[in-house]
Amino acid sequence: MPINLLQFRKNDSNPWDLPTWGGEFGAGIMPLFIEVHGNLEPIGTAFMLGGHLVATAAHCINEGLKRAYPDWENRFTPGESFDIENIKFWVLHHFPLEEHDQVRVSLWPLEHIQCAPPTDVVIASLRWDEETPMLSSRLTFEPPSTGTDIFAIGCCDFNFPKGGIPIEIAKKNEFNWARDFSYRLLAAVGPAKANFTQKFAKGFGDGPACLAECPTVHGMSGGPVITSSGDTFGVISSSANFIGGSVFAHLYPLLAISVSVTARPASNIAMKMSAPFIQLVEQGLIKSDGSHGRHRLVGAENGIRVDPRVHKTHTTSFFEDIHAFLASEPAKPMPGGGDVS
Repeated sequence: MPINLLQFRKNDSNPWDLPTWGGEFGAGIMPLFIEVHGNLEPIGTAFMLGGHLVATAAHCINEGLKRAYPDWENRFTPGESFDIENIKFWVLHHFPLEEHDQVRVSLWPLEHIQCAPPTDVVIASLRWDEETPMLSSRLTFEPPSTGTDIFAIGCCDFNFPKGGIPIEIAKKNEFNWARDFSYRLLAAVGPAKANFTQKFAKGFGDGPACLAECPTVHGMSGGPVITSSGDTFGVISSSANFIGGSVFAHLYPLLAISVSVTARPASNIAMKMSAPFIQLVEQGLIKSDGSHGRHRLVGAENGIRVDPRVHKTHTTSFFEDIHAFLASEPAKPMPGGGDVS
């Protein structure tokens, strides 16, 4: 992300506040809502990937489904995808209008949702006005090295009317967002401690993850995790206070999936299309640092698996899970892939 996050840090606080209303972050890092009985309730954070796609955390989607359907039992699980018809999720996009000293606020619906198995990463197709400014950073699929600083950004401390925000009033631009809705946008920084090839630990979700001494709070889930060079490599998944850090889901499993988008060549025409995520990256629709070509896609029992290729000097920062990390047992290459270069 081209913005210097440390310029907003007033002291040694960690995390610290970033601008919300009137700031440029609202064009790319957005509050995520579930529509429940005609009202909007915030459930976490989502952020722009580029190419009409946003990312968030799968457990945020599950939280929204549980609010909409209290008897919801079947979790939205890795590998699943569904089109949103009766279930509606929204993101709140806003950016400053310099010529009028005002803020333009828009609600954009999510149309297709898909999880990158077996991680806590979810991507969704966003229906939005293409003339609206969007903020996104370049992606990297390279796991961070131990000791390097990483940044996590997310929304939290939502304040909104009791019972939720009436969607019909909001869609008519009759809801006063600046007066009746507020949230904090926090940034946190800390060094990476380890990467996990299988999962962090039971109860924290499956899939490749990163552990870092980077404090996060409830509500930041689904926000981007960024390297010191400004490239996004993961999604905020959960805090891990028992070990003094936070867990972030890696983005590189996205390289193994296909994503659905809806193209609208005209106002009365909608065409649902599907394309491999890696193809969108290679075509430049989603910006990458080129690291997508350094991984190996391997056939697995449940589809395609992405095994990271890392430099030999970084292999000691990879572990299968937290137990291996605590036992100082680095991960071994997976059969058919996962070697080093």
